Amino acid sequence: MSKGEPVPTIKWETMREAKDDLRYLSTLLDCLEAAKKTNPDAVAIKQAENWLADLKERDQLISETESIQDIRAQMVKHIVAFSEKQ
Repeated sequence: MSKGEPVPTIKWETMREAKDDLRYLSTLLDCLEAAKKTNPDAVAIKQAENWLADLKERDQLISETESIQDIRAQMVKHIVAFSEKQ
């Protein structure tokens, strides 16, 4: 691919999805920090921290039983859980 050539669709979509994933993760981490300040004993904090710790310890992010879409859905679930508590 040379300068000035269009980015292939699949490559572009991969970059866009990666950027969205970072936004989800950043939002989740921001929610965690805010929740720790207002309600440090909240169950949602423990659940999100445990899930993130499990994610960090994996050898591979995705598996035969869990796709990247499943991981995104879990991030959104945790973000919504913090939003509902406020």
